[in-house]
Amino acid sequence: MSKAGEFTMYESTARPFQIQIRTQPYVHNNRTYNVICAAAVQESNDVIVVDMCHVSHSTTPLKVIFPNGKLSAGTIVSRSLSYMSPVVNITFSSGAFVTVKAYETFLVIFAHSAKEDFNATRGLCGIFDGNIDNDLTRPNLHVDLFPPNFQDPFADSWRIPQWLSIFHKFGIRKRNTKGKYENIVPDH
Repeated sequence: MSKAGEFTMYESTARPFQIQIRTQPYVHNNRTYNVICAAAVQESNDVIVVDMCHVSHSTTPLKVIFPNGKLSAGTIVSRSLSYMSPVVNITFSSGAFVTVKAYETFLVIFAHSAKEDFNATRGLCGIFDGNIDNDLTRPNLHVDLFPPNFQDPFADSWRIPQWLSIFHKFGIRKRNTKGKYENIVPDH
């Protein structure tokens, strides 16, 4: 992705389900990469944010936040370790589930669709219809070619405006231009 920010990773067009990601710069061997540091997952009124954007990677654990408070009876969030890396599993009553695995400086997110989402998704993960030729479809329905160049407009086309950001809506902190973290105050 060309610039750090917030992006639509996966969104169902058939039901209220989405995964948004937040990226931030990470410097390694004098090269700067943008890595995923937070994921916000929402199904209906259940919102779960897995956040490591703010952490000191050597000492602070991964944060799991429930901005709406209590979750629906069918939503289950569990934590575990896999090869010494923290893992958060989120299971919804729809059958969709999301696994977030934290490494020292970034998150890896695995999204598993509910059956209702077949032929009804969009975002960086593509269209879930079994056709790999349309997976790089932008919101304006332009289809980019494989292999993707994530420095191109495809990734930026899924950048989330602040007013649609789950992170912004619930006041999840983000890094300011001086590298410090500040609370985002939701609009009222």
